[in-house]
Amino acid sequence: MAEIEIGQSVAGRWRVVVRLEDRPVASYRVRDEEGNDAELLLTPPDADLERRIAAVSGLHHEHVLAVLDSGRWGGRPYLVRELVTGQSLHDWLRRRRRLEYKQALLIACQLCSVSTAAAQGQAGAPFLALRPATVMIGADGLVKVDPLGLAAGEDDDLYLSPEERRGAEPNQRSDLFRIGLILHRMLLGRLPRRDGKGRYMPTPPSEEAGELSAELDEAVLRALAEDPARRFADAEEMMRQLYLLYAHRPMPVSTRPPSWYEDRRFWLYVAVALGSLAVILAMATGMIPLPLP
Repeated sequence: MAEIEIGQSVAGRWRVVVRLEDRPVASYRVRDEEGNDAELLLTPPDADLERRIAAVSGLHHEHVLAVLDSGRWGGRPYLVRELVTGQSLHDWLRRRRRLEYKQALLIACQLCSVSTAAAQGQAGAPFLALRPATVMIGADGLVKVDPLGLAAGEDDDLYLSPEERRGAEPNQRSDLFRIGLILHRMLLGRLPRRDGKGRYMPTPPSEEAGELSAELDEAVLRALAEDPARRFADAEEMMRQLYLLYAHRPMPVSTRPPSWYEDRRFWLYVAVALGSLAVILAMATGMIPLPLP
């Protein structure tokens, strides 16, 4: 099929406004007769992708890019979905490196909400292969997940769960591991360290960032457990735990020894020394009479 031209009508409903750049597949901003904007993607002929499109078309969630139309036009598969103005979490992290505590937890809670909806059978696909490149941050700061993974970005290999690396069939708990990796990167600016075999070796985040809490350490390490059975039972349980930490931030754990000016004992010693010096000076100047023998 020839290149789509600006102003052309696609599938008798969508008028092409402009081509969108930085996309792995041909993508266009389109508008319907009512003036609603959307994104048109010309997808490659792929039976598996078409099955996934049909599956996620039934996933209706406020934090998911909604599929508005799909099919074949001029013999080529196409997909029209919700258009989000913003950038991917991958680009956010590349620019900011670390996010604020509440911002990171709110994003993780929204990802858990999407995973819960998918696992409830709305899309027939409990595993979403979440990673920062498929998480869009809208202008309002809210998350929109690309459940098809059609966004451009980093290699998915960085976010594979242990069972995916072993070639096992992934499920919702595999996405919980991925959410744990994303949360770790949002809080610390990097993924956990890996051993020589590429396996992640997570340590309590508070060991690197003392402003974090032991309760958050427990939640992150539980999500990143090597054994899926030791992770949260489901995304809903993980979301409840993270939301409690978001709403009521626990006291931080600090393994850093206090600096001299942060040590209360130092200032106590200073106060005692200054008081003693003041008494000595007063006695020396006669302001306080010296005791007679």
